[in-house]
Amino acid sequence: MELSSWTGLIRDVALVLAGCIGGVWALWKWRYEERERKRLQVVSVESYLETSLVPLTEKRSVLSITSVWNNVSHRHIFVDTQNSHVRIYEVPTNKNVQYLNITSQCQPMAKGHTLRDRRRYVLEAKSVNRLTAQFVVDRGKVYAIRWKLYRDMGQGERNYAWTKEVIVST
Repeated sequence: MELSSWTGLIRDVALVLAGCIGGVWALWKWRYEERERKRLQVVSVESYLETSLVPLTEKRSVLSITSVWNNVSHRHIFVDTQNSHVRIYEVPTNKNVQYLNITSQCQPMAKGHTLRDRRRYVLEAKSVNRLTAQFVVDRGKVYAIRWKLYRDMGQGERNYAWTKEVIVST
């Protein structure tokens, strides 16, 4: 065999080997970065509140509140069952209010802990979860509803809460 054919063969083998090594390296790097991205991904929750009224008497109704929590992230979210709650405030209708600050301008009426009797509650990855609470309220009034869902961060960690609010006229 001539020298030029040997060098051509060596060049072709080197090119194929370089392509294979480069491909393996690119695949490894992509999988490593994807794994790290998923590990570090911030949890994301989309949520909204639904309400309905059922007349009880002429002056009272049952207010049913359903909170819908959509965990759109790739990670499970553990919920703090002791601190998560729904709170109802009575909105004053006799004041000329331009901006409504629920905690300072509204009268707290009731507080419910829908998860307190559970030891653990998990919003699974890519799942939709519904929690419901019922309150007996006076008819002819306006109520502000605030639902807070706390994330269980573990021992010594600061809790994070998702909050949803809605105004309801009875």
